[in-house]
Amino acid sequence: MDSPAKPAACESCHLDLPCDQDFFATFGLYVCRSCRYDSPAYVLLTKDAAKKRFLLPDSAFEDLPCLRRPNPKNERFAPLKLFLTKTCEATCIELFGSLEKMLVEKEQRERKRFEKAVSRTKSVVASYGKRKASLSTLSGATLFQAPKAKKAKPVEVAEHEHAYDTHEDQGDGLWVKACACGLRVTYHKL
Repeated sequence: MDSPAKPAACESCHLDLPCDQDFFATFGLYVCRSCRYDSPAYVLLTKDAAKKRFLLPDSAFEDLPCLRRPNPKNERFAPLKLFLTKTCEATCIELFGSLEKMLVEKEQRERKRFEKAVSRTKSVVASYGKRKASLSTLSGATLFQAPKAKKAKPVEVAEHEHAYDTHEDQGDGLWVKACACGLRVTYHKL
């Protein structure tokens, strides 16, 4: 297989400088390294970044040339595919007609996403009140109310005066007095 003939000058700056071989082999562009890194048209994008920026569907990437690099997250993962901004932009213009129409479509999609989020939030808030009301009507304990404390029954206390019948000496100055009801009190006698 013969490789395509190399032009004499860089496509961007038209100077006779050595080209970036990866760009020439993959994209067929004869671009010097300084133009590659300075110009925004030659920036490499991941598939995800290109999808978000240009609203390209997955099917659009099948025909686009890409540079394959080892995946930086893990070398056992699928290789990273890097797409040229210039080719992604051209595909976007082909798909939408112009970049302005793509921007309008992007705004519409963002507006729809926002409206869905608002309606989802409203439905969650509305259902919360209904759910709380339905749970409070259930029989038994509820999740939202603390269990009611049982009311203590008043205890009837009979009037009683202690009449100590006996006083016993326990030794070492300790005395015990006893009542007819069974109460026993220990005390020191001075």
